[in-house]
Amino acid sequence: GTQGDLASQLRDRGIRTTAVDTKVGGQSHDVLREDVGPALLRRIRRREFDFVFIATPCASYSVAHRPQLRSRRRVAGLDGVPNKWRSYLAKHNGLAMFTADAIEAAHGSGTAWALENPADRGLNTSVAWWRRYADHAPLWLMEDIARVLRATGASLRTFAQCAFQAKVQKYTTIAHSTSMD
Repeated sequence: GTQGDLASQLRDRGIRTTAVDTKVGGQSHDVLREDVGPALLRRIRRREFDFVFIATPCASYSVAHRPQLRSRRRVAGLDGVPNKWRSYLAKHNGLAMFTADAIEAAHGSGTAWALENPADRGLNTSVAWWRRYADHAPLWLMEDIARVLRATGASLRTFAQCAFQAKVQKYTTIAHSTSMD
């Protein structure tokens, strides 16, 4: 893994960790493949993990992404998205659906879980509110994600990473199972 990534930090502390990341394992870690995603969901349902931490790739949901691919009214993707971004957007939408399935599998098996992604900068009641991004659509607004968070009664915690000595502000939200409250 990458030095400093969560899996490496946990392993350094003696915690047995299974990391699923295409940057580490290539196609054998691609949860959108029919031979990878369903097998991982089965493992979650069988309670092979004590905790499931999900960090869905956030690039297409980020306020920093150019061009803007999503809006609050068109969360799954803007109508006029250039052709070169359509497959990218479809891949990220598929990853959101897999994320919802993984949360459902963890919740159904009684396994604690958490999901990390950039905060909703367009929610004016949030500490992360930024008027410039009022039409920004984060992962949290994806239909499958919003549904599973409601269904599981998830708790959400939003914070600025600079509060933890990060060199950037980067507002982040972690949604998690109520067993962690």
